[in-house]
Amino acid sequence: RMFIAGAAEPGRRIAVYVDNEFIGFTTGTREGRFLLEAERALSPGNHVVRADIFGTSGQQVEARAEVPLIHEPRDQPVVTATAEPKNAGETIKAGETNEAARAAETLKAEKEAKVAKAAEMAKAAEMAKAAKEAGVTKAAEMAKATKEAEVAKAAEMAKAANEAEVARAAETANAAKEAEISKATEVTKAAKEAEVARAAKAAKEAEVAKAAEMAKAAKEAEVANATEVAKAAKEAEVASVADTASTPKASKVVSASNQPAAGANADQPSSKTASALNSTSGNATLQPAIRTGSSVIIRRGDSLWRISYRTYGRGIRYSTIYQANLKQLRSPHRIYPGQILKVPKMNFTNEG
Repeated sequence: RMFIAGAAEPGRRIAVYVDNEFIGFTTGTREGRFLLEAERALSPGNHVVRADIFGTSGQQVEARAEVPLIHEPRDQPVVTATAEPKNAGETIKAGETNEAARAAETLKAEKEAKVAKAAEMAKAAEMAKAAKEAGVTKAAEMAKATKEAEVAKAAEMAKAANEAEVARAAETANAAKEAEISKATEVTKAAKEAEVARAAKAAKEAEVAKAAEMAKAAKEAEVANATEVAKAAKEAEVASVADTASTPKASKVVSASNQPAAGANADQPSSKTASALNSTSGNATLQPAIRTGSSVIIRRGDSLWRISYRTYGRGIRYSTIYQANLKQLRSPHRIYPGQILKVPKMNFTNEG
């Protein structure tokens, strides 16, 4: 019979092996010990006893202890042969001797058994202690490894969190920059549109003001021109009366020229006015008469386009007037107040 004992945490499952041969399972007691009894013989010599201590789940070995064992079996009991007694007295004495020898052997065997059992228990205790120390060492290593793994994992998580935070900050900064650029673009666009609107309004106002000034100047020129024409007509009429008294022939010419031609423009100076302006004294030499309706006196604000529009009904026919006055006009865009321009009579009925 084999007894294997040792120390273990209460409730822990223990598997026992001898020379890597499974012997059996046992469980740690409340006192922190274990004992396995097996019906198995152990040969004399050197052996190795191993105890595997399982974890709380009972599925995985957490600690292992191995103890070398030197087995020296106790001596076999001595069997004493007795000779056949010759008489009764000798027989009793021999029997007593045999009884004493057997008692001594029994005591010796029990003592040796106790000693062997104590030695085995001591070895089992050492094995349990070694197993416990091995378990503690392994647990410390596992705890250290677990702690290192947790520290490494925490470092990785911190690094990942930092990188994620940096990425979010970069995205936020980029979005803010894009929003600022977009806002600046919109503000610039709005400012430009407002500036263009102000410029357009100012240009329109300037154009309106210029048109008003031109209209006012044209009206003033018309009034001044009308006043001059009336004054010239009156003076010419006075001169005509004087000429009639002194020069009948000239009076006849002037009287004839005082009649406006058919289709004459009311804005044009009469031939009487032109004749009066050409005379310098009572005996003045008469210049060729200017026929009304075929000439025009340039007023402030006039242009060949306007004169063509008033005369021919279309401003684009101004080139006709320009071609008729090439001797005194260098450009159709440069005419001056007081100029007398010819206005040819033209028939545009067939014009497309």
